[in-house]
Amino acid sequence: MLKTMRSPGRLAGLFGATAPVPAMSADRDIYYRAGVLLFDHDLRPSPGNYALAHAYVERDPRIVAAVDAALAGGAGLTQQDADTIMAIPDTGGSAPVSPAALAQMIGEAQARFDSFSGLVDSSRDDAARFGDALEQGAAGIAAADALDLEAVAALLDITRTMIDTTRQAEERLRATGAEMAELRASLAAARADAETDPLTALPNRRAFAARFAEARETAIAEARPLAVALIDIDRFKAVNDVHGHEVGDRVIQLVGKELLRGCTGHLVGRHGGEEFIILFDGTPLPAARALLDATRADLAGRTLKVAGTGRELGTLTFSAGLVALKGAESCAAAIRRADTLLYRAKQAGRNRIEA
Repeated sequence: MLKTMRSPGRLAGLFGATAPVPAMSADRDIYYRAGVLLFDHDLRPSPGNYALAHAYVERDPRIVAAVDAALAGGAGLTQQDADTIMAIPDTGGSAPVSPAALAQMIGEAQARFDSFSGLVDSSRDDAARFGDALEQGAAGIAAADALDLEAVAALLDITRTMIDTTRQAEERLRATGAEMAELRASLAAARADAETDPLTALPNRRAFAARFAEARETAIAEARPLAVALIDIDRFKAVNDVHGHEVGDRVIQLVGKELLRGCTGHLVGRHGGEEFIILFDGTPLPAARALLDATRADLAGRTLKVAGTGRELGTLTFSAGLVALKGAESCAAAIRRADTLLYRAKQAGRNRIEA
């Protein structure tokens, strides 16, 4: 969805800073707050979206849990988020497992598996050393002169039994260690799925926020420059309306690839819908702007056609807002500043970068 409906003085909404609410009846208050939610997140007042907003305002536990999880990255509620939440079946009052909750569970499970795997490795090494010691002891007893040969023979039998048991335990530990390695690999794959946008294979907002937090700590500690760009494909709604959503998806994929190519070495992610986000780590703002602007100019200089039909798609452009990190500000704060500049770029005619 294009962001052309935004205005600098829009209501703060139900998330983030609060806006004063005029005195009104209870029913009118519900209507007002639901409208604020839709307006502040650029959601159309469709029946489905209004049902979502109404359920959130009325504090439906299932909807509240899902919306709050989608907003965990601090980047707002997209139409894709809203559609996904409304498509979740009602499980009788139990909150759905959101992508954020899934990612958290994956992280916790992987930490436990890593700890247990270390224990398995340690136990396997101990068992191997114990088996070697018993084997050496048995060899010593067999070589010694002994008065009670029956006792020595019994001791040798016990020792050999202990050796066999230890060896079996070592094999079991080794097999368990291999299984744990497979589980770690599966968890790593699940984590990647939870943090990857399925359409573009780019990092999603959650992955971007995590990488931003890491880069911010390094930037503060080493006085490194850090910049964030928010990019929006111009007039994307018209592409969907004229050519259909399949072509729209291919346009999103194309822009993602071009941003990756033009901003090699920097983190390019999909922010949602037709928006992308880039983290320029260690690059001053002017250099980051030059990279992004060169990508914009290259894309804008092409005339595109729809593969298979040859139908003219025309010129494809994007607008962007670019900001440098201010102190220890959060990812959400940096994105909000970039969003303000993105709006300015749209108002100034699109196909441009504001920094």
